[in-house]
Amino acid sequence: MSRSNSIVKQASILALAGILVRIIGLLYRSPLTAMILDEGNGYYSTAYNIYALVLLISSYSIPTAISKLISEKIALKEYKNVKRILKCVFIYVCAIAGSAAILLFILAPFIVDVNAVPALRVLCPTIFLSGLLGVFRGYFQAHKTTIYTSVSQIIEQIFNAVVALLAAYIFIQPYLGVDATKVGSYGAAGSALGTGAGVLVGLIYMIFMYLKKKNTFVEEKDEEASERVDSYQEIFRMIMHIIAPIILATCVYNLVTTIDMYIFYFAQSFHHIDKITYISNYGVYAGKYIVLQNVPVALASAMSTASIPSISSAWALGNVKEAKAHITSGLSVTMLILIPAAVGMAVLSYPIMGVLFPQKATIMTATLLLALGSPAIIF
Repeated sequence: MSRSNSIVKQASILALAGILVRIIGLLYRSPLTAMILDEGNGYYSTAYNIYALVLLISSYSIPTAISKLISEKIALKEYKNVKRILKCVFIYVCAIAGSAAILLFILAPFIVDVNAVPALRVLCPTIFLSGLLGVFRGYFQAHKTTIYTSVSQIIEQIFNAVVALLAAYIFIQPYLGVDATKVGSYGAAGSALGTGAGVLVGLIYMIFMYLKKKNTFVEEKDEEASERVDSYQEIFRMIMHIIAPIILATCVYNLVTTIDMYIFYFAQSFHHIDKITYISNYGVYAGKYIVLQNVPVALASAMSTASIPSISSAWALGNVKEAKAHITSGLSVTMLILIPAAVGMAVLSYPIMGVLFPQKATIMTATLLLALGSPAIIF
């Protein structure tokens, strides 16, 4: 029971950080939308959807893989393998995430609207940086501490907000009152620069904490000559066995999101709605409704992240009953928060949108999206 309480405690830390991150995100999205308008939100969301899909394939599953593998090896007292796993994952990130970033930069004009290309290209280096950041986050989570991950997320989002607002403001100055489409395009690029700057600062913090704390971890002190050592080939195979199903499961969700985006654009153009209008409509959906929906969903993400090390350790030791107890505890705590959140956002959709995104032309559309879409928070 104490271990379940520990999971809840670690998840609570991560959840509070996640919710704070989402609140900071909401607060800066409001003035950012006022600057770059719904059209700029549309270009940014278009670029971000493609970026998120590539990130998922190349880097997204890294923290989970690291957390699961290392926590299992620590439970089995195979400390030499912990260091080998860390080395192999760094190689994986450099090869896969680095290549994905370069390839996406080259292919950007063929994938998205010409006005979304600057934002997508600015996001490309963030794919590689996010992979490296994921390695350190997974490493600390494997040692059943989410404090450093939580702090890095908050730092990341603060710098994201500050740099996004400043960069967007600077980038749009030559086009204000001259070309609204250029304002949206380069404003979206400024917002994307904030994303990269936040990840970079978060990575610097995690590297600093790793160098400061690594000597306190058990694998740095208790290696034994007799312990089992996996070959690098076996470790890469284990990494791929974990990463592949995560990519498959989450790729379906993100791929559907990207396909939905293209279907939306096609349907709007098919009905002869002008491009700026349908880009703006998509900006309302992705830049307002989805941003709000992700605030309570941060709790579910935090609970799953915090549960992985304890569930993996229990499973590795053959304790199925304890593993199931951890899963049940996580689901119970998550639902106690998400169900009231979904009801509240549906009922209060108009005042919420009125405070955060008061653009008169689209407030009713945004309100309707939040009211009808809130049940998805639970699922």
